[in-house]
Amino acid sequence: MEPIAALGVASNVIQIADFTARLISNTKEIYHSTDGTLQAHRSLQQAAEKLQDLSNELQRKIAGCRTSPSNFGSYSQQRNLSTSDKQLLQLTEEARDLTKAIHDAIRKSAIKNSKSKWLSIRQALRAVWTQKEFSDFEEKLNRIQKNIDTVTLVSIR
Repeated sequence: MEPIAALGVASNVIQIADFTARLISNTKEIYHSTDGTLQAHRSLQQAAEKLQDLSNELQRKIAGCRTSPSNFGSYSQQRNLSTSDKQLLQLTEEARDLTKAIHDAIRKSAIKNSKSKWLSIRQALRAVWTQKEFSDFEEKLNRIQKNIDTVTLVSIR
């Protein structure tokens, strides 16, 4: 066998072994979980919910009132705000949208009966396939958090 062909076969075997190991690990985790989801997905959802709670509090403080964030945002209320406050409001809206997207993706991927081995395998396979989507969610969440931190620091000065 030629060296290049042997290298190709070896890399394919490694990829299959890696995929199988992740699939088995995810299957076990889902099967033993109480809610049919992976711990990484639950952690991501909790982080998004915490950021959303802080964003809601930030919106209330910027608005200077104790109303619901959904009542906030009209042009007449925003036109007297500083540039930093407007940016913070935009970031809080992004956090709200991302939290909803994460919640929907996790709800869609969770299984009702995590004690079913077949459903656990299917869910684990879906988790491996959607790993990129959840990585993107995590990156967006980190970006929003960093941007909120930056704008908040600038507005303090």
